Amino acid sequence: MDETSQDYNFGFAPAALEKLRLTGRASFEKLVDMVLDPSTVFQDLSAEDAAKVGSWMREMARDAGIETLRGFFEGIVNDDDRHLVPEIAATGLLLVSSLGKEVPTQTGLYLRKNLPQALPVEFPDADHFFPVTRPAIVNELMEGFLATV
Repeated sequence: MDETSQDYNFGFAPAALEKLRLTGRASFEKLVDMVLDPSTVFQDLSAEDAAKVGSWMREMARDAGIETLRGFFEGIVNDDDRHLVPEIAATGLLLVSSLGKEVPTQTGLYLRKNLPQALPVEFPDADHFFPVTRPAIVNELMEGFLATV
């Protein structure tokens, strides 16, 4: 369910979403190509590693299927759940990237401001998929965080 509001600038631009919708209707492979565009993702990896990770992500997309990807782009990316943020009382680990184009920077900033109990960690020179491209440091951060709570 799309619950976007006039002041919600954290999702995809309507033109970008329409392009994703049209591409997804035309071809599953073209939709996956668009999502995994090398000018947007895996910028922090060597070409060889980017190809390897891209291959894994393509396999996951095929396993998920076109309806799952369509559902994501048509329902989730613009879902405005800001009204739920004040209800989060748990301490959390907030991991954000500096190069990520998939999730606007404003999203991380909003969460940092509105989740004062969260421990923010920014990954400089990393894109949206940094948990996949930098698993060692992500796992170490998570293990350290979980040991303290």
